[in-house]
Order: sequence, then C-alpha cells, then structure tokens
Amino acid sequence: MPGADACIYKLYRMVMGILSELYADPDEALERLRRRFDIEDDEAESLAFQLKNKINSPLTSSAGRLFDAAAALSGLRVEAVYDGQAASELESCARIVREYYNFRIDRSALPWIVDTRQVFRELMVDVDSGNTAPDVAGKFHATMALAIVETLEALRDETGINRVALSGGVFQNELLTGWVIEGLKASGFQPHIHRRVPCNDGGVSLGQAVIAANKYNR
Repeated sequence: MPGADACIYKLYRMVMGILSELYADPDEALERLRRRFDIEDDEAESLAFQLKNKINSPLTSSAGRLFDAAAALSGLRVEAVYDGQAASELESCARIVREYYNFRIDRSALPWIVDTRQVFRELMVDVDSGNTAPDVAGKFHATMALAIVETLEALRDETGINRVALSGGVFQNELLTGWVIEGLKASGFQPHIHRRVPCNDGGVSLGQAVIAANKYNR
C-alpha cells in the first residue's frame, strides 16, 4: 500500500501496489500505471520513491483494497471520498455472471495466500478489450466468491471443520456474501453470518468495549 491509508482515497495508489507485484521493475510498473491514470509528476515520483525504498508502504491482507483497485481499473472512479465508496459502486454496477478470472491458492507456507496477481492481469486485458465496468465487476465478484469457497474447501480437507463464520467488512457486500453462501451450501458447509453485530469495524469496536467493560468490572 504505497502511502498506507492514502490508498483508501487515492485508488490509483493501490493499483500501483498491485502493479509492483506484477512487474519487478518499479519504473515499469509506474509507466504502466500512468498509461491508465492521469497522475501528476510529483505524485508519480512519490509513488516510485515509496515503493523502491519501502517507505510508508505496508503490506495489507484487506480484501477491500482489492475491490478498490478493481473499481479503479474498470473505470468507475480514481479517487474516493470515504472508505469503501469504490467497492460499493463496483457492487452496485456488477452484472450477474458465472465467469471467473484465474487465481491460485498458495499453500506453500502458513498462512495460506490467495494469489490474485493473475486476476488483475486478466482483468486489465478485459478492460483493454473493451469489456464494460458491469461485466468486469460481475466477473471480479464471482472470482472472489469462488476463491473464498475453494479456500474453505481446502481448509476443510485439512481440518475437517464444516462450520464457517463469515466476518469482516468485505461481507457488507451483499452480492459477494450471497454468492459465497450459495457456494458454501452447495459444498455442504454450514455458513454463519452477522445478524445483530456489524461484520465490519463496528463489530470490532463492540468487542473492544466488551473486553474493556469486563476488565473494568473485575
């Protein structure tokens, strides 16, 4: 995430983070970014400097940042006013499809990683081939849902656990959540979702308050 939280609002920064994983040379990644987005020279230099020197560029496991990048690449918006805006718009415009981008579940070490580099390679090919934002959005949602289901199937093979709790801000996305639940039930899982407590940071805040109250009352 070059610029850390700046990626939440300047979505092209998150795209740059992804491109830096696709191209070993940061200068080539930057050049490809600027072919797609109108970025000022000072901003471009800042991006390249941060990535080359690993300054203020933390790693992230946030699924939401992937949705932000997909929204930016599909042409929905380049900057966001609030966290999750682009992801919400990507969900809203998505066409219902059953097509998927390729991904890989890397099980070589713990924790396992869903490698989405090929997803973004293929997504950019779709955009460059003239596919519309609704088509790209639908295919991206279908892919992410499939990645979740297949990862859980692999984990069940390892652990025997068949009950799944879907939690985290990304599951505010009703389209994604619906497709994940559909896939899990078809595979014989027992999925559980939030009903009374928010699945995003609101749930985290409530949990922190409960822990604090418990310590206070001791």
